[in-house]
Amino acid sequence: MITQLPRKELITLDQHFQLTHAITHAYHLKFEDETQRHKRLIAITLNIREERVDMRLVELLSILMKGYGNELRRSGTPKVLHPLRVMSIVTMARHQLDENDLWLDQIGALIHDFNEDFNIPKIEYDSFPQGDQRAQELERIYRIFRQKLLDQNQQWVIGERRENYTHRPFDDKTLSGYCRYLWDILKHSHPSKDSNLEDLIRVKLADRIDNTLDHRPFYTSGTEYNFYRTIFDVLFVPDFKGPQLETFVAPLEVESGADTLMQLFKSMIFLSLIRKFDIERPEKIDYHPATIRLFKGLAVAGIRVAQLALLELLATAENVKQVKEVLTQSQCKGTIDDIVSIKKENDNNSISIDGLMVEVFEKAATGKKKELLASLFQQKEKLALILVKLIATFSKFLNDRQFYIRGIESDGIRPE
Repeated sequence: MITQLPRKELITLDQHFQLTHAITHAYHLKFEDETQRHKRLIAITLNIREERVDMRLVELLSILMKGYGNELRRSGTPKVLHPLRVMSIVTMARHQLDENDLWLDQIGALIHDFNEDFNIPKIEYDSFPQGDQRAQELERIYRIFRQKLLDQNQQWVIGERRENYTHRPFDDKTLSGYCRYLWDILKHSHPSKDSNLEDLIRVKLADRIDNTLDHRPFYTSGTEYNFYRTIFDVLFVPDFKGPQLETFVAPLEVESGADTLMQLFKSMIFLSLIRKFDIERPEKIDYHPATIRLFKGLAVAGIRVAQLALLELLATAENVKQVKEVLTQSQCKGTIDDIVSIKKENDNNSISIDGLMVEVFEKAATGKKKELLASLFQQKEKLALILVKLIATFSKFLNDRQFYIRGIESDGIRPE
């Protein structure tokens, strides 16, 4: 099987890094007028002139800035960068296409985490959240924005999407809860053949792309290495020492590795559920070209990040020897057949990607994710095999339009 990557990637690792750097630089600039600062951030994010910036986006960003304050993501970047990058990615996918409803994708990108990040409970249209003072204040400002800049129909449309993006309850970190949340987004996106809320899928795909690429932003030029050339060298060049990754600032370690695998698993689950929903739906869905671009973009992002993690694993001669043994043993043969369906694991000597998925989510729900991944990082052969399987899985999504992982269901994982 030849992996047919899109001719032009939606956003590369390096481009994502550059986007993060540009927005972060603008974020720290000093302006006498905060509105001007927010307008500059939107312009840089969308790569447009400031006079073309939609003031609805500026007003929404001002609410987010007030809510996030100086809070940082696990990657160390300001939290507000995530919704801005999601907006940038979904706009890239819509580039040179029909832009009549582009604002809906862009506003959706900005507010997709609004309820979760600011702990806003499900509330009636004319009521206010109780208890949390920050939630009350942000909801009050949001409603002023809504009445000021949106007509009645737009208010209803945005309010509906804001709730659809929300994973409730907030503390449900289980695998079954995550699958139900994604399936609800898919159901709401195409409730009938005459109704289309496909922007829900586009924003969630862009969200997954950003989370996948943002797992570790502190590298510089590690992407200059040709992954498949490196694998060839591992297999056939005597005494190959592995790629020399001096330009990496943060090596692959337990904490970053745990986040990497979690994001890759989440992306794989969403791609599989989209395919399952599409194939099982009675009436055919003709997806918007931008949605297709984002689907492929997420698959490619998964490939690139898994490749990068495997390259880092190969950065020492000892690991090269271990990975070579993995690549040449029978476990790697028929890898795609192994992941077409979820199977119960009966052999203690085998490694099941789905079994690890269930463990990671269960450990995350109880705060023991790092503990699980720490043990995995002591077994580099298993980690290498998991990364190879992930690369093969994301490649299969690009090469086979009927492919999805049987056993990943709308309510969790059910081994066959």
